[in-house]
Amino acid sequence: MPLPLRLAPPQRRLSAPTTLTAVVVVTAVVAMSATACSGQDSAVPDSTVAPPTAAPAPGEVILPVNTYLPTVHDQTRTALARAVLIDRCMQKFGFSFPQPADAVLKAGVKDNGVYGNKRRYGVADTATARQYGYHLPSAVDEAADKDTEAAAQRADWIRTHRSNPAYTASLNGGGENSPPGGCVAEAGAALAGEDDASHDSYAEVASDIKAESHKRTMNSPRVNAVFKQWSHCMHDKGYTTAAPVGENLPFNIDVLPVSREEINMALADVACKRETRLVTIWSTEEQQYQKAQIRKHANELRKAAADNERRRKTIASIVGHE
Repeated sequence: MPLPLRLAPPQRRLSAPTTLTAVVVVTAVVAMSATACSGQDSAVPDSTVAPPTAAPAPGEVILPVNTYLPTVHDQTRTALARAVLIDRCMQKFGFSFPQPADAVLKAGVKDNGVYGNKRRYGVADTATARQYGYHLPSAVDEAADKDTEAAAQRADWIRTHRSNPAYTASLNGGGENSPPGGCVAEAGAALAGEDDASHDSYAEVASDIKAESHKRTMNSPRVNAVFKQWSHCMHDKGYTTAAPVGENLPFNIDVLPVSREEINMALADVACKRETRLVTIWSTEEQQYQKAQIRKHANELRKAAADNERRRKTIASIVGHE
């Protein structure tokens, strides 16, 4: 009997920490096949801003709006720089703050790709499907990663220090001599620079374009047509499913190990995406929408790109160049 399937790509998100325990929060965004589109297909209409130069991860594409967004690696370096700044501040009060473990920092790119697009259209490359199925790579590799223990020790260290009121006051504010908002706020201000609210609004324009393009094109006639073709292909391989992304998975991606049944379905999924050119068609629709929005919001996006570059320089001054 064919298995029901609505492939919901697991999601993790990178964000700047604002509390004691939140220094790095890693999330996945869904992505696509590297064979489907090239960086040239994603040419940005605004020639005043240089397009991204970092090579995408296997199974990932660079979309036009990525020119105006920080890479996943940028975000992990921001988290590292934030931890360094918090630690420097805390040392003034006789405390310390640990840096994120390498395993945590690497999980972002491993799961999401360089541009956060690795699973934008579900699992889309054979190597990932064969090794991880629908699981996130970091979850599967965690048991074999020597840095996992270091990450756990760091979390235990933070939990222990939370019980110290003086430590918490220095970190989050309220101490006699602590900066307003504590060392967390001071670190955030140092990374943000001047006029943080404006910077955030520029970044939100780019983020909104990326999110909206995925949502809108999912319901476009061309994408719906290719969904049906993909579904028929999956049916021919023994799986019943209407779309390559959805809310239900027939496998628990929080449970290890990855089953052979899951891997086989993921491989069939990738094969059908290639046979129907699903990723190519869907990503082309997204590119068209994004380019139109980039032209419409050119001024804000140029400022977002400039702020990204400024932040990279600030981070390099804190944690060094790579």
